[in-house]
Amino acid sequence: MDFCYASEWLSGQPDFPDMLRFIMRHGNRDDWSGIALSVGSCLPCEEAFGVLLKALEAAGTRGMANIMQAIAATKHPQAESTLRRQLSAIWANAGLWNDADFTNWVAFDATMCIADLIELGAPATDFEGKVRQLSDHVCAGNRRSCRNFLAKYYPWLK
Repeated sequence: MDFCYASEWLSGQPDFPDMLRFIMRHGNRDDWSGIALSVGSCLPCEEAFGVLLKALEAAGTRGMANIMQAIAATKHPQAESTLRRQLSAIWANAGLWNDADFTNWVAFDATMCIADLIELGAPATDFEGKVRQLSDHVCAGNRRSCRNFLAKYYPWLK
């Protein structure tokens, strides 16, 4: 896992794409999270989108932020619809509104998914209601994350 999170420095190596493919085939959710953005930016669009979609489906219900960001980075024609479906699934998760000592990771994933969708070109107005709810989350860490990642799209968050 340490290698995955530090592997970006190898991006200039000719065999870096093959390293990414190997990790995506043989790694686990934590490994995938560590290299997701490299996969999204270094592999061909169709290939990257396909492997990242499989990783997203296998990731379960938390800790998907890096994979979602990488899906957005592919700029694949289905990236926006995929992330919209993912946001709907996150929003339906019963744990979304739970308090946490540091961060509720389900709510963090929702915040990041909205940021990724807007970065892809989706109108910020599509998510304003959800952002208002996240900005009032019971967990202080999630309120901070909402402000930090979304205030540039929603000036009322400042």
